[in-house]
Amino acid sequence: MKTLVTLALFYVMTTRTLLSQRPVSDTATLMTDWPAFTPEKMPPGKFVTEADVGKLAAAGDLREVLYLIGKFRVTARGVGRVVMRSDSKVGLIRVVADYPSSIPTPAEGTKLSRESRGFLITGIRRDPDGQTTVYVREIMLPLTASRR
Repeated sequence: MKTLVTLALFYVMTTRTLLSQRPVSDTATLMTDWPAFTPEKMPPGKFVTEADVGKLAAAGDLREVLYLIGKFRVTARGVGRVVMRSDSKVGLIRVVADYPSSIPTPAEGTKLSRESRGFLITGIRRDPDGQTTVYVREIMLPLTASRR
């Protein structure tokens, strides 16, 4: 009986701990590959800017394919992921971009201009402090690779 109670207590404590942990992001599992496209073969979708992100965050679920465009600066870099800030002054917006293993992540400090080749938006979250985080996925081959 003591063993059964101990196992039940362990199960409840472990389950509660796992359920209370927040996921790394709203995007797919890191370090996986997904298709990357040349600009002319990009799947159809709607382009949105940082100014549009606030409205989308308030709207809730994303019901269409959306691509984030604009000018960004890489502020942090990890394995398969970068954090970027917008060069425009449109509120508190952070962009977390996942990269497939086939595309190298840009270095910290790199400025990216993505006017015609957007990042695929996978989620948007607004924190209580007003910070909006946009989760995106790089699905575009680098220009040098797409010109081959």
